[in-house]
Amino acid sequence: MLTENICGVNPTNALHIGHYYAVALGRWSGVTAAMDHWSIRTQYAGCQVTIVSAPGAESVDTRTAFQARVTQVAHWGSRRSNLVPHPWKLHKAMRGFDVLVLHEGWTVSHYVAAAVARFSRIPYVVMPHGVYEPAIQRDLRGPRRLRLACERWFLAGAAAAHIFFDSEQPLVHAVSPATRTFTAPTGAPFSGTVAATEGRSDVVLWFGRIDVRHKGLDLLLEALALVPPSGRPHMRLAGYDYQGGHKQLTELIDRLGLHAWVDVTGPILGEAKQSALANAGVYVHPSRWECHSIALLEALASGVPALVGRGAHISALLDDTGAAMIVDGTVEAWADALAQLPLRDTHIDRALLWEKLSWDRAVQVTVSSYRRMSSQHQQRRGRFSIRRRR
Repeated sequence: MLTENICGVNPTNALHIGHYYAVALGRWSGVTAAMDHWSIRTQYAGCQVTIVSAPGAESVDTRTAFQARVTQVAHWGSRRSNLVPHPWKLHKAMRGFDVLVLHEGWTVSHYVAAAVARFSRIPYVVMPHGVYEPAIQRDLRGPRRLRLACERWFLAGAAAAHIFFDSEQPLVHAVSPATRTFTAPTGAPFSGTVAATEGRSDVVLWFGRIDVRHKGLDLLLEALALVPPSGRPHMRLAGYDYQGGHKQLTELIDRLGLHAWVDVTGPILGEAKQSALANAGVYVHPSRWECHSIALLEALASGVPALVGRGAHISALLDDTGAAMIVDGTVEAWADALAQLPLRDTHIDRALLWEKLSWDRAVQVTVSSYRRMSSQHQQRRGRFSIRRRR
């Protein structure tokens, strides 16, 4: 759980960024991967970073060893939905923070962390990771008006919401109209121009969290069933189970009679993932909604041709830069796209995409925003202190 200062800068005068996510030390996910990437890149920029989480199992697995200092704080509860941090211990863990980044939303742990940040006079930023999508809000349990009121209070008290694409701004403002936003996407893992199909197979690949509805896997399989068997591509779906998604997926494959064309495997990591991407004929990303997928970035960086659903916020950028083929979110549209495989592009130039997703640009916007928030907050504290002494 090391490195306190991976970029070799003197942290004494550095901006100290705290990241809080109650389940950061739980299952590795897109949120925790994004936290790790942002931690690394802001440290490269000279910042000091601390990740705060509920206790988790110690591991030497590089997937859970954040490249930043990790502070574990006692929490009550056992699941993401009911975890509550110990307020005083969380307050002590936040000492020295110039800004606190709160990941996702809609949970008591976020509201307690926001309240503690206010008590500690630390500005906080909300990084939603797509939790304000209408489909996610419809699935929330509990009294809707109460939940919405709590989330509005949470967002209204934030110095800003850090969104990845401008298209997320209306979703934030639908909950809290006055909340400021700034846009800086998680950066690309690679930049340059890559060969696309030479030596590749005709396998259609998808990997990620097996959440059938959210990830649009039902759209994908129903579309595959519409393609005539003589032209039906072979598909590999690799991922970890999420709330019974693996069972739902296998039942759907059985109902559609697609066993001969679809393989479902566990998650692929490291060299196995790189090998699968290198051999795939096309990567598919049919999510009904998607904030910003690191799995998709990894696929694009490998050079594999990609079919991406229009529900992903990045789809407009991919369309503008010609980095992927964009597919409407219907079974018929996906069937048409699959029927056109294999894509025989010999070369994909994604340099413009990587320019738009430059880490240098994203970190510059983010760190300058954090510094401005911290400075403004300190000025307000100073005026408050002067008034109190008078």
